[in-house]
Amino acid sequence: MVRHLILATAGHVDHGKSALVQALTSTDPDRLPEEKIRGITIDLGFAELRLTSGADPDGELRIGIIDVPGHEDFVKNMVAGVGCVDLGMIVVAADDGWMPQTEEHLQILEYLGVQRVVVVLNKIDLAPDDREFLEEVIRDELKGSSFAAAPIIATSTTKDIGISELKTQLVEQFDQLPDSADYGKPRLSVDRTFSVKGHGTVVTGSLTGGQMKLDQPVMIQPRGISSRIRALQSFGENTDVAQPGARVAVNLANVAVRRSGEGGQEGVGRGDVVTSPEFSIPTQVVDCWVEKSARLVGKSMAAAKSLKQGVRIRVHHGSSNTPGRLYFLDSDPLVVGAQKAAQLRMEGPIALVAGDRFVIRDWSETHTLAGGTVLDALGDVKSFRSRERRAFFERFEGPNVSLATFLEAVVADAHLIREERVLRQSVFGSHEIKVAIKVHEDQGRIFRRKGWVVDVPFWEQQVQLAETLVDCFHRDHCERLGISLSQLRSQLDGRWGEQGAFDVLLDGMISGGLVVEGTVMRRRDHEISMPADLEQAVGRLRAELGKKSTEPPSRKQLLEIGGADRAIRFLVDTGELFELSNDLVFLSSGFQQLEEQVRAYLTRTGGATVSDLRQATGVSRRIMLPLLEDLDQRGVTVREGDLRHLNESR
Repeated sequence: MVRHLILATAGHVDHGKSALVQALTSTDPDRLPEEKIRGITIDLGFAELRLTSGADPDGELRIGIIDVPGHEDFVKNMVAGVGCVDLGMIVVAADDGWMPQTEEHLQILEYLGVQRVVVVLNKIDLAPDDREFLEEVIRDELKGSSFAAAPIIATSTTKDIGISELKTQLVEQFDQLPDSADYGKPRLSVDRTFSVKGHGTVVTGSLTGGQMKLDQPVMIQPRGISSRIRALQSFGENTDVAQPGARVAVNLANVAVRRSGEGGQEGVGRGDVVTSPEFSIPTQVVDCWVEKSARLVGKSMAAAKSLKQGVRIRVHHGSSNTPGRLYFLDSDPLVVGAQKAAQLRMEGPIALVAGDRFVIRDWSETHTLAGGTVLDALGDVKSFRSRERRAFFERFEGPNVSLATFLEAVVADAHLIREERVLRQSVFGSHEIKVAIKVHEDQGRIFRRKGWVVDVPFWEQQVQLAETLVDCFHRDHCERLGISLSQLRSQLDGRWGEQGAFDVLLDGMISGGLVVEGTVMRRRDHEISMPADLEQAVGRLRAELGKKSTEPPSRKQLLEIGGADRAIRFLVDTGELFELSNDLVFLSSGFQQLEEQVRAYLTRTGGATVSDLRQATGVSRRIMLPLLEDLDQRGVTVREGDLRHLNESR
């Protein structure tokens, strides 16, 4: 079995990261002429390492190595390289020790949620007698971090010391890591773009979240550019399917390379994300949880300064670098060692989803200030400090957020949501989301029906309110069958207005003592009764309609009778009247008589026009046209041109 994994270097400038990568892979990751001249890594370099799994002799580890720059001027490029890393390799030179960029890189790895690192004490040939002491110093520097127990391997690329031991340790660490997640949501953060003659635009990046396939339609975010995969390479080999965790080159159709200095030009460039069309909606407002490393306690450097409300910052996510401002839910600044709810308000669109990790650097890109986790990629400025949004934030306690917490928070915040939309814009896969929904349902936290997921407290409150509305209507209108569904929905939460949602509520309510009858809801045991003040109007209405039962007056004429409106509703509810249209109501016996006349005539003749039927029944066109439309709609008759026939299939 082949496993695809990503390893990223980290560490101070000139500590030998690139030389170490070359010793491991025989590939020089420094590709730019300026890098060759200056002898330092300026931009991201890439190499491939193939190792045999220690847990599976037949298993191959295909490791994409990202060599990041260590110079402080290029930390922004470093962040772009470690956004989707399985394992970090922190390199510390024996003759230089733990340096500022070493510390900054460690904090960045922690902010981005990297779980494991290997520490390399490099250039050990320059201090061979101090190895034990230097390892103790490094171990002391690692205290209080996520990597306190990380293995430390001493190496020298010039003397070929420790390289095989390092490979063995890399295998051991990778064997303990889970496979790169495939949750059907592929994303490729673009770190390089170029054109190939005869092929067009090619982008490279580390693939996460799912497979990419030949001829697959893709969307380039956050610009919303549609494209298609014309060709794929993984580790330099052509392939029809690229696996998550692999370094991938993608040949894109019908899209140009975005050139620097041509900001208005459409095209793909570094910082963009290639993904499936339905995934990762661009956003400029992000609700999140931010933290400022406790490792900065007692430090006087600029990175340790508190972050104030509305501070202008740069957000690094994947290979993107987007300016914006940071706002906190409360008014206090973010101090060293603290974490809190916040909102990012970006100056341009960014492609983020719930669960993504990001790094915050200062506006001048000199210092790494904080890190965070996306809680809701589609935040809203107006509702940021609302009671509902505060309740949403209160369900989270830090940047390491579980699927269960996300699910509980999202459903409670939405109140009701279609099941297929639950956490669709997140780092979680559809299968694990379904499992989590089932667990929450079994625990009684959510209610699921007809493809909808509903928060139980909200459900119970809405059912109780609906029952109260039905009971109040019966009390105030004992002559009516029940409250109309449209009136009921208008008095409940507006979320039930979404197509199909109200049916979920009705379906749940009729399992109790309520029933839907036609377009109204009522109590099963409700019996219509006529109030004394209605009797007189009902009597007059019956008398007026009985004068000519097959051709009644218009509703407008009937309403001239005092109380006729209530009387009509009462008689319709009891079945004594039939409402043919907004303008026509019949005594049910009269309407039945007229329908029978039409049926009998059509049985004798086989077919008839409107005029024929008018003459046969003695009613006007005002009555006959809506009558025939009703019969057509109910399937009693079939219209062919000007003729009506009885429906023989009934």
